[in-house]
Order: sequence, then C-alpha cells, then structure tokens
Amino acid sequence: MEKTKKQLEEKITQLENELSKLQGEVKQVLKDRDVRIQEVLDKDKELGKLKVEIETKEKQIQQLSSKFNELAKLFDEYIKSFDDIMEVQKLFLRNNLRSQELMQGKINAFNGEGENK
Repeated sequence: MEKTKKQLEEKITQLENELSKLQGEVKQVLKDRDVRIQEVLDKDKELGKLKVEIETKEKQIQQLSSKFNELAKLFDEYIKSFDDIMEVQKLFLRNNLRSQELMQGKINAFNGEGENK
C-alpha cells in the first residue's frame, strides 16, 4: 500500500509538473494572441489613416482635374479669339491693299500713266 501511495504521489507530482508546464505554455499562447490582436488593431488603425489619405488625394485630383478642364476651356476660348483677331487683321489688310491699289490707280491717272492716260 505504501508503494502504491508513493507511486500515486509521484504520479501527482509528475502531473502537477506537466500542468505547470502547460499553464506556462497557455500563458505564452495568450501573450502571443494579445500581441497578434494588437498588431491587427494597429494595422486597422493604419488602414483607416490610409483610407482618409486616399480620399484626400482623390479630392485633390478632382480639384486639379476641374482646374485643368477650366484651363483647357480658357485656352480654347483664347484660340478662338485669336482666330477672330486674325480674320479682322486679314480684313484690314485686304482693305488697305485695295485702298492702296485704288490710290495707286488715281496717282497713275494723275501722272498720266496707266490705262487712263
């Protein structure tokens, strides 16, 4: 009986040692889990910041796109205006050339040159 009691005590001691070891492993697993959870929370927080930054950048891109479209419209209007100015300049040139031609004809006529001698 004494032998059985001693064997049982040894077995209990062995089981207590194994239990203590397992409890240590469980504590380490729980610590690791907590670290992983914190990493996930940190990544989620970082992801939120990135989402806000992306939204800000998208708004900036929209504003720049709008400004670019306004600039393109303004440039188109400038080109049209310049084309109109060129047409007016051509009209003045034709008018001046025609006036010069008519005056040259009158001067030639006065000098007795040309068709109207």
